[in-house]
Amino acid sequence: MKRLALTLVICLGCMSILGAQNIWKPINVEGSLLGVSSDGSIFAYSDYFEYVEIVRSLDEGETWQVVLSSEPEPDVRFLENGFAISEEGRIFVLGEHQEDNFDFCLFYSDDNGDTWQQTTEIPNFLVSGMVEFGGITAPTNDIIVCWSSGGDYTWSIDGGATWSYTYKTPPHDGSYLPHQLCDVIVNASGDLYASYMLYSGYQAAPMRTNIFDISSWQGLYILDGVIWDMEFGPDGYAFLGICGNEVYIQDDRYFIFSGQSIAVSDNDVVYRLRYIDDTHAVLSYSPHDANNFFDVGEVMELHEPYSNLLCDGNIYKGQDKHLYFHGNGQYWKSIPNANDIPSLNDWIGVCFFDEVSNLYYIIRDTSTVEVTWSNGAQYQGAFVIPETVSYMGTAYTVTGIEKWAFYNLSEVTFVDIPEAVTHIGDRAFYHCTGLDSTSISNSVTSIGK
Repeated sequence: MKRLALTLVICLGCMSILGAQNIWKPINVEGSLLGVSSDGSIFAYSDYFEYVEIVRSLDEGETWQVVLSSEPEPDVRFLENGFAISEEGRIFVLGEHQEDNFDFCLFYSDDNGDTWQQTTEIPNFLVSGMVEFGGITAPTNDIIVCWSSGGDYTWSIDGGATWSYTYKTPPHDGSYLPHQLCDVIVNASGDLYASYMLYSGYQAAPMRTNIFDISSWQGLYILDGVIWDMEFGPDGYAFLGICGNEVYIQDDRYFIFSGQSIAVSDNDVVYRLRYIDDTHAVLSYSPHDANNFFDVGEVMELHEPYSNLLCDGNIYKGQDKHLYFHGNGQYWKSIPNANDIPSLNDWIGVCFFDEVSNLYYIIRDTSTVEVTWSNGAQYQGAFVIPETVSYMGTAYTVTGIEKWAFYNLSEVTFVDIPEAVTHIGDRAFYHCTGLDSTSISNSVTSIGK
């Protein structure tokens, strides 16, 4: 294992990897961070007094204003995990009545928290034994889903005018009993993913359904570990981060990968925390597929882990596109937004798939790439290798074909090689039994065996 040289920097709980660019700046949060709206307004949950307040900062935590308080209505207790912001920017805050059968009331604001309205009352749906309210998600102004830790759901598809209910989600396959619902995500199409932890131990049982047909559930897997955090990507894929397991599963609609706290940018970069030891973590990112991760930025300090399946530290992507990190009692905001953080790295050595040319490439330096092994793809017919390809917004010139690049592609009949290619590696076309001819320019100065 390559040892990282670390230069310690006394800087409010962070230290820098030698040569790495700092990406975090500390911010002051009065209470617990709830969310961040598109203009960068930070919302927090404050219960320092005998009543609960939802507070807002317009200046990255320098000053705070109360935007919603339980003081005028002492019967209402706002819930720390009852906050959501829709893609259209509507802010939702869930409250619980203390003296009315614990029914719920949902407040919403369309002007960034300046004024509030209320949906119809939500009858108490926490019926599955000793359960607690789990959370709320609202992908649109109309679709709102609330759930309990025991698997009870209530949802609305008309902005809170009417509510539907279901109790105790059906088991995965009838052979086990779900113990705790850890996370739920829903997208604008109504696709819903739910992560359960089983009574049988620390095992995860992710399931999916659609809110418009919630009676029909599909179990995905039973895996060691716990899935604490899930997010949708911009193209509709679901990303499921599992803690306590190094598994990687790719499906046509979702990815399951190692990660306790995750976030996905608007340009499909997946982020997670990589835990260096019990008290330090660094941000890592993966372009597109949550498979190969690369560290970026400084090392962040954490508290001791709560358990082997739950560590201190989490990340969150605000609607302002920035990442927010919480660890060791301190909040931080990423200086670049989540779309731009990967550009801090030079990408050298990264392998990627180009959908235009239908080929795999490896980045050799800041301006060139080489065609690399096809990773078992079944190519057919004629192929034209382009002169340039783009990756993460940067154009690269194709200057080489790596060894074994087209190995065993017996149904490839022709390959057109651009003039910028100067070398072809050993056995690049080995066992291409269907290859009739190639077009090679005079710029190629070396051809392998």
